[in-house]
Amino acid sequence: MRRQLRALTTLTMILCAACLGACTSLPVDERSDARDPYEETNRKIFAFNMAADSYVLEPVASGYRSAAPQPVQTAVSNHVNWVSLPSTAVNSTLQGKFENAALAVLHFAVNGLTLGFANLTEDDVQPTQEDFGQTLAAANVPEGAYIEVPLLGGQSVRAFSGRVVDFVLNPLSALQAGQVGETVQTAQMPVGIVSTRAQYFDQINEVKYNSLDPYARTRSVYYQRREGLLADRLPGQIVADANDDAFDEFFGDESMGAILRFVMPVLAALWLSSTSAQADARLETAKSLVSDMAIAVKEAVEADYADEAARLAAVNDLLDRYFDFEGITRFSAGRYWRAATEAEKADYTHLFRTVLTGLAARQFDQLKGLDYTVTDAVSKGDRLVLVTGTMSDPSGTNPDAIVSWRVATPADKEQRIIDVEIENISMLITQQQENTAIIRKNGGQFSALIDVLKKSAQDL
Repeated sequence: MRRQLRALTTLTMILCAACLGACTSLPVDERSDARDPYEETNRKIFAFNMAADSYVLEPVASGYRSAAPQPVQTAVSNHVNWVSLPSTAVNSTLQGKFENAALAVLHFAVNGLTLGFANLTEDDVQPTQEDFGQTLAAANVPEGAYIEVPLLGGQSVRAFSGRVVDFVLNPLSALQAGQVGETVQTAQMPVGIVSTRAQYFDQINEVKYNSLDPYARTRSVYYQRREGLLADRLPGQIVADANDDAFDEFFGDESMGAILRFVMPVLAALWLSSTSAQADARLETAKSLVSDMAIAVKEAVEADYADEAARLAAVNDLLDRYFDFEGITRFSAGRYWRAATEAEKADYTHLFRTVLTGLAARQFDQLKGLDYTVTDAVSKGDRLVLVTGTMSDPSGTNPDAIVSWRVATPADKEQRIIDVEIENISMLITQQQENTAIIRKNGGQFSALIDVLKKSAQDL
């Protein structure tokens, strides 16, 4: 069975290469994303993957979530993480991250007593997962095109190549753990896939069922996540934050924003005390805004509503009190906003708000019982503050998540929230890339996005 699984993986890789070799690259001006030259073929494979998820993986993951006790799910998740530790140790060493490599070896050795099912180092510092795709990036290997792999999802050519190397670093291959070890190794891939699908069940379904363009949204999330993983690369290297660049450009301050990120340590030492006090007040105001918003949201999700209209009214009230909806709307349309007619802008604004508030109202139940605590605030130029905090579940059902809020801080207006980042993935940038993908697919017609929004509003 183990050989059959390896053969299946090899076959998947060969089929992927054959598909890409047979397809035609789209001209740059016809792509919805410049990094995706094989989009037409990728979308077909994505449709296949979504069908496989709907008919096989999602039902199995749903049953697993319902039937398996939480301790069993935790044990399986622990084992999946343990299996990746040899790869993390090797790749950390290759990237010069020796402390992380040592941590990975230590955790692998200690937790190996239970084949990783029990995390015996739970209270210690955990190693940061590293893969061979990150090692290739550290060596400045080009990222390559975005490809959708059958059953494995979307990724860059560089990341996919790294995934092949990581696959052969399975620890049970070298341990010669006998029949039990072989059985565990045989089950690793399918069980790991089901465990991951169950762990991110709601998030994946949100993209799958509530996106205007699930393919474009998935691609956007992938690239933002990979950028976060690659942000440290090698010690001493500086990697620009693409999310910051996008907001600098939106606020018409792209060059100054980039410069400030590099010279800020020097400028900080030269600031006058009065300027520092003003900056501190700006950060504190942003933190207070986010804290007040979190309290208001908690009260809203815990309230009882007579009907759906009352719940929607509560969402609209939160949107008006704490968020810069006008800025969010303009940003979400990207560069196509300026070319749209006034009538198209009005239609888009109305439909976008209808869909946004409708989806938010649906998620109220998922937010019940969760707490949010602000932990830090950082200035992002002179027009934005990034407020970071932790979303926690007192019941222990859901793991803690890092959630950050971008707060617009104009000198002549009240501060308002313009974006939320969940584990470093910007929801607004994801929405913008999804929206612009729809427009570009339809020859740059803004009306195409409006048509998609109309259908989404009707389906709510």
